[in-house]
Amino acid sequence: MQREPEPELMEGSEQVRAYAEADFAEAHDLFVALLRARFPHARPRRALDLGCGPCDVTRRFARAYADCSITAVDGSGAMLAEARMRNRSAGLAGRKRSITKTCAARAAASSSERHRMLGSGR
Repeated sequence: MQREPEPELMEGSEQVRAYAEADFAEAHDLFVALLRARFPHARPRRALDLGCGPCDVTRRFARAYADCSITAVDGSGAMLAEARMRNRSAGLAGRKRSITKTCAARAAASSSERHRMLGSGR
């Protein structure tokens, strides 16, 4: 049997939706819990989520660290569109934190390539 690797970026709406709706709650909650346990006194002001996908971990991190400004990066525009929708649905759109989209392939391009995902930022 020959292995068929999945594409690096999920661009199809069905594929993006299926991934975004998958239940990773246990693993993602554990990630944030372990981070908090390892650094109990940390009060991060900024964080970077590379390969954020639909921002599930990012939203969990944002809830755990309410004062943190988070930049979320993913190369898939479709995944980031899903993330923006889910961020709004989660009630994070009005918070004083920003999650910014930057396509990984064009990260060095310019600040005009960035689009606000959550809140008004700082």
